[in-house]
This record gives sequence, C-alpha cells and structure tokens, in this order.
Amino acid sequence: MTLFLIDEWYKKDQLIKDMEQKEIVSESVELNNQMNPHFLFNSLNNIFIKLDNEKGNEDNQSHIFIKSNGMIIKVFIDDITFLETANDYVYINTIHKDRHLTLVSLKHMEQELPKEKFMRVHRYYLISINHVRKLEGNLIYIGNTKIKISRTLRNQVYTSIIGNKLIERK
Repeated sequence: MTLFLIDEWYKKDQLIKDMEQKEIVSESVELNNQMNPHFLFNSLNNIFIKLDNEKGNEDNQSHIFIKSNGMIIKVFIDDITFLETANDYVYINTIHKDRHLTLVSLKHMEQELPKEKFMRVHRYYLISINHVRKLEGNLIYIGNTKIKISRTLRNQVYTSIIGNKLIERK
C-alpha cells in the first residue's frame, strides 16, 4: 500500500511539473508572437530620437557665446547674476565675479535669455531671478550688489520673485 501511494504521489508530481512546463512554453510562444522585431526597432528608434531632442534643447539653453575684448566667451546661463546696460553695450555679471562687456543691447539679451529665469527690473537692469538674495523697498540685492527696481515694474517684480512663497505672521 505504501509503495502504491508513493507511486501515485510521484505520478501526480510529474504530471504537475509537465503541466507547468507546457504552460511556460505556451506563454513564451505567445510572447514571441507579440514581439515583432520591426515594432521593437521602431520603438527604440523613437525613444532615442526623443532623448536626442531633449538633450539638444538642454544644450541650447545651458549657455550662450558672447564677444568681449576681441574674444568669444562661453557664458553659462545659470552663472549670470545680472546684466547692466551701458549705452549700446551690456555688462554681463556672473557668480564668478566676472564682468564681460559686449556690444549687444539689453533688449536683445532679454529676448535671447530664458524668460522664466530672467526679468527686467529697470530700463538699465536685467536680473537672474535665481540669484536674488533679498528685496528691500525699491532695491534688489544680488550678492553684495544693490539694483534699483523701477517704480512702474515694482509690483510685477515682487509678484514674480516672491509669488506665493512669502511666509508671514497671520
């Protein structure tokens, strides 16, 4: 009787293993039928194209080139603290305490730089919003430099820089 039960158990165990193996084979056949090589190639190609486009957009927005003192200089946009006009020229000030003078109008620089990172605060100044240290009346502090805010632009400047991030007592 014991041998009979062991034999039956062994047969059922073998049957279960065979069924699991058949199920695995049928699932793999079904997956292989779904995976068309052209579909995979086209999908991967689309992914690579999108990644290249995103990388290209980041590269275009990460830096600019300017002419200054007879040289062409690469200036990273995130390093620019503020721009100051000097007649037909613009001083570009950076976090590295560099000050580049270039023959470009402030209006043209305002159009070239990303609007979400820079804003006009006076007819002579364009500032990087990320580098604002503090606001006091009609002054903006960027590092140790005080920059005047135009009376006509004051409310717009405060709203753009502070937004809804001001924490005050109620």
